[in-house]
Amino acid sequence: MPAVEAEIEKWNPSIVIGVGLADNRAMACMERVALNVADFPIPDNEDYMALNETLDEEGPAAYFSTLPIRACVKALRESGIPSRVSNTAGNFAHRHSLPVYMDGARVLNAAVALDMDPAVLCEKVDVVSLCLSKGLACPIGSILMGPKDVIARARVMRQMLGGGWRQGGVVAAAGIVGLNNYKRLAEDHAHAQALAAGLKELGLGIDMAQVQTNVVRIDTAPVGLTAKQFVEKLDGFGVKAKPVGPAYVRMICHNDLKDEMIPVVLKAVQDCLNA
Repeated sequence: MPAVEAEIEKWNPSIVIGVGLADNRAMACMERVALNVADFPIPDNEDYMALNETLDEEGPAAYFSTLPIRACVKALRESGIPSRVSNTAGNFAHRHSLPVYMDGARVLNAAVALDMDPAVLCEKVDVVSLCLSKGLACPIGSILMGPKDVIARARVMRQMLGGGWRQGGVVAAAGIVGLNNYKRLAEDHAHAQALAAGLKELGLGIDMAQVQTNVVRIDTAPVGLTAKQFVEKLDGFGVKAKPVGPAYVRMICHNDLKDEMIPVVLKAVQDCLNA
């Protein structure tokens, strides 16, 4: 694609991210099927317009998603994100031999919440990263999974960027424990539900439909405080939280948060609001 290559040469970016946008869609569209045909109403960057061309002569006419598409749409809608099922040709990237990367920082949380095998969530991507410290309670580390040639290049880039770790076994040991016990994330999700319900009773803005994993998003506007004011006051009562906007605060439930701690947090929030 000469036009894209020219822009890359001009700006010399550190990374290029391609985002497919459709000007006739105003919501998230979950694709049910990927057609084995290229047929587009507009030309590509080389001014070529494919019309009814088979992409894989030996492949089936279409590939149907194995994901629970309607359940995904329902979950998005309940979270306040406009969404619908799409029966148009999906998997554009794969159909044009473009690799797909997933930032899987919390993919295990998603797998537990959806009661799905993580492999199913990742089967349509080429490369996926997984953070071992987010949710899995490891002190440090992430892993990258993908084809051998990609991992080989990633190892070289890691060394170039100073990412080598001589005593890597110490980190790996914690990662193995976390991965073998990832289903305990359900406990964090249950704690998040209990915490969110309690915060809502105290008058804070909580959309319970959005509390699906271990993340609780809190709207402080109903209690007349900005996020910064709320966090600073709450810190004085021994609880730390993170502002993520002028009137929004985020709390994360993790491995070290036990059942008996939820009432303690809620009492601190109550005292903070009454102070």
